[in-house]
Formats: sequence, C-alpha cells, structure tokens
Amino acid sequence: MVFVAWADGNADQLEKAAILDALPDKGLSREMASMMIAHEWFASHPTEKLWQVWEEFVTATLSSVPAHEREALMDEIVDLCYVVAHASGGFLGMGKVSQSESDAIDRVIATLKRNPSPDGLLL
Repeated sequence: MVFVAWADGNADQLEKAAILDALPDKGLSREMASMMIAHEWFASHPTEKLWQVWEEFVTATLSSVPAHEREALMDEIVDLCYVVAHASGGFLGMGKVSQSESDAIDRVIATLKRNPSPDGLLL
C-alpha cells in the first residue's frame, strides 16, 4: 500500500486516509495505523532498499503459507493496493489509476507471483 501511495512521488491525504481506513479491517488498530502514517519512514518516498526488504519478507511469509491461504492473501494485498490507487485518482478519488500507480501494482503482483509455493512451484 505504501509503495502505491508513493508511486507518483507524493503520498497525499486521500491515500493516507485510504490506508488508515483499510488497516483496521485487517487487524491493525486505527491508532497503530495512524502512528505508522505519522512515523518518519512514511514521510518520504520509500527507497529501493525498502522494496527489497519487503520482497524478502513476502518471500519468507508466502513460502510458509498453505496454497489456499496464500492465494487469498495475495488477492487481499493486491486489492488493498487498488484501494490506495483509487483513493485520489480522477474526480473525487473515483476511478483513475495513474500509470505510476499501475506500474507499482504490477510490480507487487510480479513479486507475489514469483514466490515459490511450499512444494517448490512458482505461482
């Protein structure tokens, strides 16, 4: 979600609000989500190093999740990315996803799909 919010070079208030609204439904309190958004690491565009750390985390996490749960988790991650992308695009945040946001989502999807399943097969 963070990478998509920053994809166009600026995480605006509507994108931050979308993150704040989405995370409590995923088990993270609104207070914790607010602290995360206010933290200095979110104050600037995420680095390539942060992306690499996320890729390593995703690889480790998805490789240990059963296939039926893994697919659902991957879909949920992509859906959350689209929530952020739609938050500030177009008229009143309805619709338009920028090319840079689309590229960021494509990269998330590619990262998720190249993770091996527990049986060693690529997804």
